Amino acid sequence: MNNMPKKPETHEEQTSVLWDVMCNHVMSKLKTQDIKLNFVLGFMGLVLVLIGLILAFIIGG
Repeated sequence: MNNMPKKPETHEEQTSVLWDVMCNHVMSKLKTQDIKLNFVLGFMGLVLVLIGLILAFIIGG
């Protein structure tokens, strides 16, 4: 069979690891019940997700 050279899956692996770390961080912050901090964290998370999607689109593009 002719194997086409494909990109390594490191981008997806890094993304999933980052996602796990971010989720754990957010969940630990949620337990503090600091509403203002949670709002800022949620907003930052949303921005990070958008940046990640844009980067994934550019890299995968």
